[in-house]
Amino acid sequence: MIIKPKVGHAKVDVKLLTNTESLKKVYDENMTGMGELILEKFIEGDEIIAIGIIHERKYYLIEITEKETTPPSHFVDITHITPSKHDDLAENIEKIGQSIAQAFEITTSPLIMELIVDKNKDLWVIEAVPEFGGEFIPDILIPASTNYNFIRETIKAMTNTGFTQPTRKKNNKNAVVVNI
Repeated sequence: MIIKPKVGHAKVDVKLLTNTESLKKVYDENMTGMGELILEKFIEGDEIIAIGIIHERKYYLIEITEKETTPPSHFVDITHITPSKHDDLAENIEKIGQSIAQAFEITTSPLIMELIVDKNKDLWVIEAVPEFGGEFIPDILIPASTNYNFIRETIKAMTNTGFTQPTRKKNNKNAVVVNI
């Protein structure tokens, strides 16, 4: 299982627990001062990032990236690659993004979702954040792979000044960003 703080950032204090001894060790060493924790099932599969924008309560998927990470238990992003071998899941990802927009009553915002695709092609949301994302995704990867200016269009959506919704039409360019 995965144990992490209820409120956190950048994988700080995220741990993979593989047995009851590792759970006891985390409890004994770290429980004081960590605050509320989340325990979640560890799901084996491919990690992907779904980059989208919510405008007037509608979720638009812009891009899906493959994600390579450091080994457990840190799960730090190393590389994001597009096109994704999971582009065929775009419709399901859009439904998930729309569900998040409705559940949290988000009117207009960027939305980055981190998902696991398991061996059955089921999608598991492990993180959803109303932000642009990092790792040069919004400013380098998105424009390179889609010709869509994610940052500009989000500002237009937020200020109601001529937002252009994204299309899932690809420009046939591969894009890779590497964190060094």
